[in-house]
Amino acid sequence: MMSVLTDEGPANLFNKDFSLIRNQTEETETLETKSELQRVLSDVFRLHLPRSTIDSLWEKLGSRGRL
Repeated sequence: MMSVLTDEGPANLFNKDFSLIRNQTEETETLETKSELQRVLSDVFRLHLPRSTIDSLWEKLGSRGRL
């Protein structure tokens, strides 16, 4: 699980489930692709990871269902 407090509100990433609480409303999204994972990690968590790391994370999420 990863959590961060953004300008818009708290954000969480648990397995492939991403949530952001904005204006007391929780928005959720299940990440379906590596590109979506990379977008969330980059845009929300400010983690700019190489493609090989994203591939490895995605594989671990897919094989075990969690990090």
